[in-house]
Amino acid sequence: MVFVACNPLMADYVDKDSLGKASALQNMGALIGDCFAMAFLITITSELSHENAFYITAILIASLVLPFFFIIKEPIIHHKELKKEL
Repeated sequence: MVFVACNPLMADYVDKDSLGKASALQNMGALIGDCFAMAFLITITSELSHENAFYITAILIASLVLPFFFIIKEPIIHHKELKKEL
């Protein structure tokens, strides 16, 4: 669980005032994903072969994750505004 909860890039990409919230959201996502895997995926794929169970799980996870590549964007930092604040 420590590997899932530790994200060294979080300090680089998240504002320092929001690190607690970002960490909580990350841990909630991991917890929901684990519960989803235990409750839903295992019951659906328990009677299938290992290969078919892997295919179904991979397709389902890819269909849930791929939209985030288009939703998440890098923040735009205006350098002129930052120089004025300094």
